[in-house]
Amino acid sequence: MKKLLILICIFLPLVIWAQEAEEQPPEVVELPEPEPDFMDAPSSADSLNFFAKGAVGAITIDGVTYSQIRLRPELEFGKIGVALDIDLLFDAQGRVSFKTWDSWQDFVGKLLYVRYAERNDRFYFKTGSISDYTLAHGLIFNNFSNMLRYPDEKNIGGYIGFNTGFCGIGMEIYTHDIFRNQILAGNLHAKPLSLLKVPWLQKLHLGLNVGWDRDQYGRFVDSDNDGVPDIYDRFPNDPLFAADTDGDGIADEIDWDLNGNSIIDDPSVNPYVDEVFPNFATYYPDYNLDTQCFPDSLSRYTDKKPISIYSLDLELPLMEKGKFLWSTYGELASIDGHGSGFVFPGFKMQYRFLQAKLEFRNFGSGFLPSYFDRIYEGKRSEMRTVVDPTTKQKHYFLSTKDEILKSTESSLGWFGCLQADFPEYAFLRIGYQDMYSDNGVAGKSLWFKLGATPSFIPKFKQISIYYSQTDVDRIDFINLRNERAYVVAELVYQISENANLMARYSEFYTDVNHDGRIRGRGEIEENLGFGVEFLF
Repeated sequence: MKKLLILICIFLPLVIWAQEAEEQPPEVVELPEPEPDFMDAPSSADSLNFFAKGAVGAITIDGVTYSQIRLRPELEFGKIGVALDIDLLFDAQGRVSFKTWDSWQDFVGKLLYVRYAERNDRFYFKTGSISDYTLAHGLIFNNFSNMLRYPDEKNIGGYIGFNTGFCGIGMEIYTHDIFRNQILAGNLHAKPLSLLKVPWLQKLHLGLNVGWDRDQYGRFVDSDNDGVPDIYDRFPNDPLFAADTDGDGIADEIDWDLNGNSIIDDPSVNPYVDEVFPNFATYYPDYNLDTQCFPDSLSRYTDKKPISIYSLDLELPLMEKGKFLWSTYGELASIDGHGSGFVFPGFKMQYRFLQAKLEFRNFGSGFLPSYFDRIYEGKRSEMRTVVDPTTKQKHYFLSTKDEILKSTESSLGWFGCLQADFPEYAFLRIGYQDMYSDNGVAGKSLWFKLGATPSFIPKFKQISIYYSQTDVDRIDFINLRNERAYVVAELVYQISENANLMARYSEFYTDVNHDGRIRGRGEIEENLGFGVEFLF
């Protein structure tokens, strides 16, 4: 039965494509994803549109490397859109592995997404991979992605909502993963003055929004529920043991030689010695017990650490003439237990290939805008290691993003961003934030993405570079690798009429030893991927 379902998932898209062979689908142009918080143009597709993508490469699961074929066919039927994510694994002997087809959750995961309509329609929903979720004007959620480590980690997220014709009343709910439901959002909105015959004010939009992370520690799995996350639990499937200072495979709790120097530890620093060798010092008074053993210290987390943010937003169109759109907006947000901030006035404009926005920001102490941003899933909690300079004892623990709110000062300033698209040549995204407080510079952020799409160069499809530094006292142009930075480079090259070679490289940074510099593989998380994209 399992094999039959797999075959159906693979060949059903091909059957549909064959039926549509006489009617060639329109060319699909994929524009670069906006960075950050740019206005997305809704899709106008209202007819059958089918195309398929795929990739080949390698993947490692439980220490075993498999060859992988991944197919991502996408279908559109009017307002309905379906995309599959079908992966087949082959071991070294060429045999098919069903490791990713074991449970019903795996079968649900074969849907990249299912959607109906757009967010400005009467009723809409989307479930699966959502890479650009923004709520209101971005003070809570701003281009949040549940695909940060896709395909190694695949969340099945979703949102559903409606917009009525009565006073523009509507609502929306969102989850980053329907199985865990840890990162959630909600929105209630209306046009309360739409019944009045007052120009402009009839279009005034008001919204009430909420964002919630039920457990910031939830990024890290704790398989044995002992409070020690697997990332530094040396025995992740045994709740009785966690630490192994000398790495000999024997847990510290039952190891009489913690530092692995073959000398029995002194019971004063290792009480287990008395259990194994009762009164050892009395029977062997001349034996030099080891007093210089310092076991690793592992922090345990048995309680969840939630965080919630609330906001009220408004938007008022000022001019809508042809392809020129101009509106003003504002948003007031508060992080529960921390601080609050607002944006007003804000202005955004759209005309042909240009989109821009400019807003005044006023943030109180303990507040950060766009708390749930694109890389939040990787920053909501992070593993830290502190080494005692004298004893060399290591202390492992987790830090959460909300900890930086304690040192965030009140500030005010401007934020602006610009997007320009020249489909046959290049694209540009740039955003900059400049904030000040009574003590001087309070926070600067820079987002930059530049790409070339030169249609006049045969086979060369796209090359792009994305770089960001967020919430820093100054943009560091000398040490571009720093803890608040993120880098992505992408290349797409056509190797045949229906296939493109794709490469993607990204870097995250974590200052593990707190020396203010990023050095070595332990502080740089690199992700490099190659594949072949098939278009049918």
